[in-house]
Amino acid sequence: MTSDLTSPKHQLIKPFYASFDGLRACAFLGVFSWHMSLLIPVTSNWLHWGWAGVDLFFVLSGFLITGILLDTVGKPHFFKNFYSRRALRIFPLYYSFWLVVLLLTPVLHFEWTHSVEATVFYVGNLFFAGANLGRHSNPDSMTYVIFGRQTKLVFSHFWSLGVEEQFYLVWPAIIWFVRSRRSLLALCLFGIVATPCLRLAIFHFHPEQLAAGGLYFSTYARCDTLLTGAALAIWLRLAGNISPVAVRRGMLAVLTCSLAALAALVRFDPHPGPLPCLDDAMGTIGFTLIAFAAGALLIYCLFENTWLSRLLQWQPLRAMGRISYGMYFFHGLLFVPLGPFLIMLRLHHLELLYPIIVFGITLVLAVLSFRFLESAFLRLKHGLAPRPGAIADPPPAFQQLVPEQAPSALLQPITMDIRS
Repeated sequence: MTSDLTSPKHQLIKPFYASFDGLRACAFLGVFSWHMSLLIPVTSNWLHWGWAGVDLFFVLSGFLITGILLDTVGKPHFFKNFYSRRALRIFPLYYSFWLVVLLLTPVLHFEWTHSVEATVFYVGNLFFAGANLGRHSNPDSMTYVIFGRQTKLVFSHFWSLGVEEQFYLVWPAIIWFVRSRRSLLALCLFGIVATPCLRLAIFHFHPEQLAAGGLYFSTYARCDTLLTGAALAIWLRLAGNISPVAVRRGMLAVLTCSLAALAALVRFDPHPGPLPCLDDAMGTIGFTLIAFAAGALLIYCLFENTWLSRLLQWQPLRAMGRISYGMYFFHGLLFVPLGPFLIMLRLHHLELLYPIIVFGITLVLAVLSFRFLESAFLRLKHGLAPRPGAIADPPPAFQQLVPEQAPSALLQPITMDIRS
């Protein structure tokens, strides 16, 4: 028996998806394991695929942001509310970091370059390939001097923040002007097909761009991932009487076929690169297949009665997912400062403790950042840019908790609306 996807029984369009917190946590854990595998020799090849966690983040962003835009287009203060909410969510942590760097520049002599300044304004990802080809300075790091010794502040992982911010800048205007959901879906499908064709053309005429990261870091070469999430959000709102069972089976089929095609690409790639994301096949066609797999996984997670959805709603995963922005932000900043610890641990054959140390410090920094910095700005959302269906702020319950609840008190404010 078929039933409407938008019926109360099978509601797939919601202001909040509990399983997405767990999905965010898994995406971060993938990226974290990928970075750890580059620093610590591992025997498992699965860890080398953790970089695809960023693609999962992109699909999630495309899905959620497009849903918000579609549900609010035509309402008063469309642009003001959207950009205010995004700024209150993203900017406080990001620009607090850059403010600290700026204030410490006279003391630590940070070396500011035009490429670094581009990163400050979310366009540094467009300069990665040129820097790797020796055309200009790196947008992913800056030197400074501490205790008379020159070292580096590395923020190479900020490239994905640039991709998302550029998407947020352009996509609302497109939705505003096009309006027709069918036309928007056609536009998304065109972009999903055109992007890998563009990557193939660039690779054919400028093959050096692949190894230099031009096809991995550049927004114009990653549109298919974001547009896959956007297309799914539009499709859900256009869907009529479709059997939820058919949707779940269809998503499992897409997921299986995408993973099988990815496995075939890796197995038969005649020119594997030094990193999986820089392989010839992966860097051209593979990103699209990963987007399809992530999109299918996302839709499957909308059904809350599945084993996967229940797993993703496990409280430790959800707690980590709610602060995944801070976790992602801080973890990459720690590799160079904690480098001496890794060397020391290697001398004692204890290098496997390094991921635990980095993860623990990252978790503490992310919780403190959310509790004492980001939460104050997030509470402004409902006054400056209200949105129907947003999750209400929690009470300031830190002092109200009974003693046995105190260890989890810092995570209490994270239940507020951080998804838009």
